[in-house]
Amino acid sequence: TNWQPVVMSPQKHLGYAIQWFGLAIAAVVIFIIVLIRRTK
Repeated sequence: TNWQPVVMSPQKHLGYAIQWFGLAIAAVVIFIIVLIRRTK
């Protein structure tokens, strides 16, 4: 198979990085909130 390389700009890579880090941070915050509410 001859696959064409995907050419993406650095801005798009940065956008994906920010998106995934934001998702990870949101998941950690939700986990901490659930943990705090459970211990009360």
